[in-house]
Amino acid sequence: MQAYIGRYEVFGFILDVTAVDGELLAAMPGVPAGYEIVLAPVGENSFHMSNGPLRGAVLNAVIGENGVAGFQVGPFLLTKIEGAALSPETPRLLAPPLHLDSAKETTFAALLADILAGQIDWIDERLTYPKHEFVQYVMAQDVLLFHGSNRDDIEIFEPVRKSVELRDETGRGNQQGIYATHDGLWSMFFSVIDRGRMKGSIRNGVSYFHNRAGEALAVYNFSINQHQLAERPYCNGALYLLPRSPFRRLMMFGEIPSNEWVCGESLRPLARLRMTPSDFPFLEQISGHDDGPLLRLNELSRLVRTSARWARDEADRFVVALPQETDLAAQLAEYITLLGELMPGSYHIEPQGNEIRWIVQNPSPAQRQTLKESYQALLIPQP
Repeated sequence: MQAYIGRYEVFGFILDVTAVDGELLAAMPGVPAGYEIVLAPVGENSFHMSNGPLRGAVLNAVIGENGVAGFQVGPFLLTKIEGAALSPETPRLLAPPLHLDSAKETTFAALLADILAGQIDWIDERLTYPKHEFVQYVMAQDVLLFHGSNRDDIEIFEPVRKSVELRDETGRGNQQGIYATHDGLWSMFFSVIDRGRMKGSIRNGVSYFHNRAGEALAVYNFSINQHQLAERPYCNGALYLLPRSPFRRLMMFGEIPSNEWVCGESLRPLARLRMTPSDFPFLEQISGHDDGPLLRLNELSRLVRTSARWARDEADRFVVALPQETDLAAQLAEYITLLGELMPGSYHIEPQGNEIRWIVQNPSPAQRQTLKESYQALLIPQP
């Protein structure tokens, strides 16, 4: 058991594995005591995760020359970190407490009933309590989904995704569809973060941990490019309440559910809630991260785009042709390396006469859409 003890990390998600009273436990820094993940042995170097964000999954130890080097769980590799003093990249946050008295609960219940009956457009007109409290109440009823946006004028949602999720190992975040979540507090972040002013990435999410009684605790994280924190790139927006029935819940991997839902058809929201930055209960706890590699990727992406001669969207790949130039070839190689780190996929280069062809093999639906829009003016028909 001693061999497994240590700190493990994947994409800023950190677990501290310890042995307590003969049990192997995994704890995330910032999550209260009592919500540790129990790792129950199910074979040599394999453990069942009985609770936590991936409960039900099997964690397999990766053995290196010096012992346990990490854990593999589904598509994710948690690498063992030397130096227990390292801190998680993004602080973990707990939701503000929700105190319901009879008057508040009566008001919230009546509002939700009218929303489900299609009798409300803007919820604000009847809401006198903090918006996050009503959102938490609706979350607890487990009947609707949420979608946050800077736009407050969406009458019909269309299943078109125009952005690509970084480090998406599973493909669930890069589908053509309408995305939503059952966690409205998480969704509020997308209402107030000004995507038009953002440079680099945003990191955010919610994970659910469980105590011995099986009670769930939501743990949030929100982070933006650290160089923009002082700018406070926030704005007004809207939180949309959506019907649950047209959506299907996406799996993290196998039968492990994620917190995202997707819908492949157009739909009308049931109601919407105006959002200002001050309505977001975690606004002053948004942290920053280093986006240097992503900003370099964006710089190289612009260089590749302006140097391209033509592009072609084929059945199983997307092809971009560039001139055969020494400097450009070196920058293209750097570009592909960064792409592989930040946007998992199959990328390679094929020299063709006086051209270099950059090929994206089997792009995800969202990635294909983004490439087609970026290279729209250079697209040629398939041969």
